[in-house]
Amino acid sequence: MNGRQLLDQEMRNLQQQLAEMGLLVNEAILKAGKAFATKDADAANEVIRNDEVINEKEQQLEQHIIEVIALQQPVTLDLRRVITMIKISADLERMGDHAVVLAKAARSAEKHDIDISLKECEKITQLLSETLTETLEAYGEMNEEKAKKIALKIFSINQLSHQLGKQILSNIVPYPEHVKPISKLFNGIKSFERIGAYTLNICEWVIYLKTGTMVELEEEE
Repeated sequence: MNGRQLLDQEMRNLQQQLAEMGLLVNEAILKAGKAFATKDADAANEVIRNDEVINEKEQQLEQHIIEVIALQQPVTLDLRRVITMIKISADLERMGDHAVVLAKAARSAEKHDIDISLKECEKITQLLSETLTETLEAYGEMNEEKAKKIALKIFSINQLSHQLGKQILSNIVPYPEHVKPISKLFNGIKSFERIGAYTLNICEWVIYLKTGTMVELEEEE
């Protein structure tokens, strides 16, 4: 196997590792979002326990990338790909952290028996999961236009999250005894927005991978 073939094989292995990490994070988001929507403490605890697996996946991928850079010395497109993999794995790890925030908020809501409907969160969770899947597919395809379209979806999801956040804060007046757990619920909603923001980051890395140009995708006013 010559140097080019060896590098191609390593790139395929790295892509597989990134895809596996993406699946784990997506699963964490789905479980955490459902636990948050239904105030399911048991499901929330499972998300929290499994976060260490995501962290380990990121560390393994990062170490593999460092080895590839040192031994194979990728250039141009190959170099952009390994750089974006490091960035994307970090974004995925942070999404996992926000899934944990959601899970902890779910535990708090269950513990304090807060009578606030969070069913809308299931819709937001599903939308976030779908956009993350589509974004990682766009990365594998180096599909710049697809990434830009996904960004528009993320902006719409953020609007839903923002509206729900305002509804939750409005419960502080009728439930002053639950200020702390309600604040945790609000932080959970903000985590939906952060997950969307990290997915948006990946969309930007897709564009960088394809074009070599850094962009910042912003919502039109």
